[in-house]
Amino acid sequence: MIRVVAFAIICVAVATSAASLCNGQPVPAPQPLKNPELVLAKEGMHTLWLQYTPPRYDIESNKFIGYFRQGKTVFRAESPTGLNGTWTNSAAVTGGPQTIVKRGDDYFSLDHEWRLDEGWYHHHPLRSTDGLAFSKLDAPVIKSGEDFTLLVREEQKDFYCYIRPRPPHHHNKDIRKIGLTTSTDFKTWSEIRIVLAPNEKDHPAQQFYSMSVVYDKKRKNYWGFLNVFQVKHDDGPPYPTMTGEDNAVRVQLCSSRDGVKWKRCYNQKNFIEPPPGIYEQFAIASIREMKDCVDLYVVQSRNRHNVPGDDFQSIVRYTLSLEELSKYED
Repeated sequence: MIRVVAFAIICVAVATSAASLCNGQPVPAPQPLKNPELVLAKEGMHTLWLQYTPPRYDIESNKFIGYFRQGKTVFRAESPTGLNGTWTNSAAVTGGPQTIVKRGDDYFSLDHEWRLDEGWYHHHPLRSTDGLAFSKLDAPVIKSGEDFTLLVREEQKDFYCYIRPRPPHHHNKDIRKIGLTTSTDFKTWSEIRIVLAPNEKDHPAQQFYSMSVVYDKKRKNYWGFLNVFQVKHDDGPPYPTMTGEDNAVRVQLCSSRDGVKWKRCYNQKNFIEPPPGIYEQFAIASIREMKDCVDLYVVQSRNRHNVPGDDFQSIVRYTLSLEELSKYED
C-alpha cells in the first residue's frame, strides 16, 4: 500500500512537471503578435491619431467610434468595422483634447501646454457633454511630461492617469518613466508617483515613453501596453547615423492586479513583431466586453522617433482574446 501511494505521488509530480504538454505534445510558446488589420493609412499627414485615444466599440450604435487628427484639426468618425475605408460621418472636435475617455454621459480629457519657462507641460482638465466640444474645468493644472493615458475605473468611480513625470529635454537628463496620478472628480489629482521604471534587464538606452492600460473585469486584471523607446540621440540635430533599433519605439506587455504594482511579461520581449522598415510603434488599447477581447491599435511609421523622415503613417489593429493574454505572463 505504501508503495502504491508513493507511486501515485511520483505520477502526480511527473504530471505537474509536464504541464506544458498537450496530448503528449509540447504546448507552443506564445509568439509576438503579427498580421494586423489596417485601420487607417495616409501619406503626407502630420499625424493620424488623437494622442492615446483608441477607437472603441459602442454597443448602443453597434459601431466603432474613433478620434483622429489631421495636422491640428481633430475630428470624430464612426465605422461598422473599425477598418480602413469604412470611416464616415466625421465631425470636428474643439477644445484641444488629447486622450479622451467616457464616464456615464460625459467625456473627459486633458490638453497640454508646453511651458518653456518652467520645463513642464501644463495639462488642463477638460469636460464635454457630447464628445465634440470640450471646455476647461475650474481646476488646477497637472504639471508633468507630455505623454499620458487615461483609464476610467467604473467600479471605484475614479480616474487613473498614467503619465510621464517629467519631460526629458536637454536641460533634464532624467530618463522616461511611467507615473500615476488619480482623481475621483477629474479636478483634483493626487501627487504623481512612479509605478514603472526600466530595470537591470532593459538595455541602458531604453526608456518608457507611455503605457496604455485596460482593465479586464472578468479576470480582475489590468493590462499595460508599454511603449519602450530606445534612445540613441534625443537633443535634436545634427542626428548621428542610426542603425538597428536606434530611436525605435516598440511595444511590451505588463500586468497588474491593482493598476499600481506592475510586472513585466513575456520576458520583456517585443509583444508585437515589428514589420520590416517600421521603427515607430505606439500602442493604444480598448476592450470589447461582449467579445471578451482586447483591440490593440498601433500607430506605426517608417520614421525613427524624433528623427525627421518620410510622412507615411498608418494605424493597424491586432485583436486578441483576453484569455490569451494570460499566456504571456511569466
